[in-house]
Amino acid sequence: MALSYPDVCSALDTLADRCQYVAQALQQVGYPPERVGKSDDMALVRIIVGQQLSTKAAATINQRLSDLLGDGGYGKIHSFSDDELRAVGMSRPKIRYLRALADALLNGELVLADFPSMDDESVVKALTALPGFGRWSAHMYLLFNLQRTDVWPTGDLAVRVGISRMVGATGRLTEVELEQWGERWRPYRSALSLLAWHYYGATTDA
Repeated sequence: MALSYPDVCSALDTLADRCQYVAQALQQVGYPPERVGKSDDMALVRIIVGQQLSTKAAATINQRLSDLLGDGGYGKIHSFSDDELRAVGMSRPKIRYLRALADALLNGELVLADFPSMDDESVVKALTALPGFGRWSAHMYLLFNLQRTDVWPTGDLAVRVGISRMVGATGRLTEVELEQWGERWRPYRSALSLLAWHYYGATTDA
């Protein structure tokens, strides 16, 4: 089932009824804003671009790359040289990842149309078999593009910091500790992740 914005709010209300930390966070910062993921053929390209970049920087490079590729999308990646891709802001490692992704999509090794019928871990396995795709990248695709309901991106720094602040942890929770905390929030961890990002942003000085 896809996770709609009303589903997010309903899930957080359910969690707030049984968890004081969620209730306090909602009272403090409110519901997270709606995020709309584009489930098109360029979604995985955008995830590669966004790795280890600010949202603003990633948006700028994604727009330049989209303008370069035009309607051909990932199918035109091999039409451009490394220098041309670097000129729009792509690093050498990310260019390698883009070319490997394009190959996998073009030769049928990766079939995006199969993903909606696959369980979360199978999607993660398929994506992490590609160069440059770790679990964080796979989790972003599950959450924002497939809109799965129980994604828990423990490798995301903002989620770790946001949850750490929400629960009053001393210092930053480790990924293992965050995984343990997440057990209490099943099967609504996607909504909780969105709240964690919102809470992180609202409690971080500009």
